[in-house]
Amino acid sequence: MTATARRAALAALATATALGATALTVPAHAAGAPAKAEGQRTDGKTTDGKQAEGQKAEGQKVEGQQPPQMEIADGSLSWGVKESFRKYVVRSKGKIELGDDARQAKKNGAFTFAGGKGTYDPSTHALTTTFKGSVRFLAHPEKEHYQLDLKFSDIKVVTDAAAKGQKGSITADVTRGGKTEQDVVIASLDVKAGRMSGGADGAVTYTKIPAKLTKVGAEVFASNGSSPYAEGDAIDPATLAVKVAPPKPKPEPEEPKEKPKPEPEEPKEKPAPGTVLDGNLDWGVKQSFRAYIEKQKGKIELGDGAQQKSAGFRFPKGHGKFDASSGSVEAAFNGSVRFTAHSGKLDLKLSDIKVKATGAAGILTADVISSGTVTEDVPLAALKLTAGSLKAKDGVVALAGVPATLTEEGAKAFAGYYTKGETLDPVTLAVALDANAKLPEGTEFENCEAASAAGKTPLRKGEPGYTAKLDTDGDGVACEASGSDTATTGGSTTGGSTGGSTTGGSTTGGSTTGGTASTTDTGSLAQTGSSTPTGPLLGAAGAMLLAGSGAVYATRRRRDAQG
Repeated sequence: MTATARRAALAALATATALGATALTVPAHAAGAPAKAEGQRTDGKTTDGKQAEGQKAEGQKVEGQQPPQMEIADGSLSWGVKESFRKYVVRSKGKIELGDDARQAKKNGAFTFAGGKGTYDPSTHALTTTFKGSVRFLAHPEKEHYQLDLKFSDIKVVTDAAAKGQKGSITADVTRGGKTEQDVVIASLDVKAGRMSGGADGAVTYTKIPAKLTKVGAEVFASNGSSPYAEGDAIDPATLAVKVAPPKPKPEPEEPKEKPKPEPEEPKEKPAPGTVLDGNLDWGVKQSFRAYIEKQKGKIELGDGAQQKSAGFRFPKGHGKFDASSGSVEAAFNGSVRFTAHSGKLDLKLSDIKVKATGAAGILTADVISSGTVTEDVPLAALKLTAGSLKAKDGVVALAGVPATLTEEGAKAFAGYYTKGETLDPVTLAVALDANAKLPEGTEFENCEAASAAGKTPLRKGEPGYTAKLDTDGDGVACEASGSDTATTGGSTTGGSTGGSTTGGSTTGGSTTGGTASTTDTGSLAQTGSSTPTGPLLGAAGAMLLAGSGAVYATRRRRDAQG
């Protein structure tokens, strides 16, 4: 037997041991007996009773010799999840979608996930293999969506080192209701009960490995807090095939080489005049909307570098261009904000936020994601700038507390629960045109109306957003409810029909969070003061519309219907 064939046979032997073979026999075409040393018996002793050099008596280990970890060169997993569940999906006018080269046998059969890669440790018999492919179950169609939407991806098979590879599990990333939970242990495997067969080049196959649902695996199929399956229920058996690559020889240590002398760096090109090198955008979207999310015990999640700030959120790393001659700026910012409530039925994410402004008018756009559906560059807010405000000073163009109102397209992004012209939180941005320019840290409001819309009135000296220009009577409190600072607030428009005297108090826990909510948001998302929102928000149709029809299980599905 050649050295290459012997290594392949040993790899197959090691893999089969890891998979739990209690009485392993490698097929004849995959193995050959290693040659005995001259004068050596099978028990490790020489014919004269002495042990061969480097050998110990049978059953003893040679100290310091641990087998190296091996790589899984290729593998596949055949598993149907649960046959009765597949039939239930088809019976419920649903469908099964496969991704990333996963395959399904004819007549609604089992699935095959290929491209397995991983490792095997001969010292612990621990094996981990990750497979390509995904499977998505859709059932109970309702308009353009499905009430049942369950997806498995990033599927892995793991054997237990403590059980010497005789036990294992199947894990997967589980996506349901628009949310993904990683590495969920779906099923336990009784590997030793499978049927093993070996092949050439380190290939080993285990067929019909018994599988049972774990506790969390059963909960994956739950609807309205109840699962049709229980921990320990039998599901489809698995067939695992892996091919172990022989261990790579350790490379010989290389002679130390002299470090090459660094070549002189070429001078970097200067950015074109008017290039935006950095920037921040501060915006809270809508204060009353944030308050509503909190009231409903929802979540606000920031991503991609976005930060929480006193005026809402900060979106950093601005980039774009500024034209001083025309007084215009175009800038995009990193970061995202996601609002979720009502157990995922409300799911709205804004990202890739951009501002384009010329003269006294501007527009704020964003990519809107609703339960996985992406609409790019939606014009969300119309901006009203002060004439001549688009000027650079000390290498920075800054706009503070710019009033913002909802556009018609923005109203659609909120599923019609706000209308065109609705007051949004003011926008503050600063962009740097010079590498040495310093961006301002604080948030300033253009006027008291903007501060009220952000829910920050009254403003006291030392608080973020306070400026002397808003404190017209100089008493250290700007935009007071008493009306002392109304010269810059825009009069009673901030209080609406509730009266100018409620401008300050209502923003900190009163009945109209956000100042204008009592007159413009009645019965909608912004009405956070009442105990329960009115209108169709909590109705199934309204909730589905706002959430992008988040996938939920219908209550009519029962255990006996699914098998």
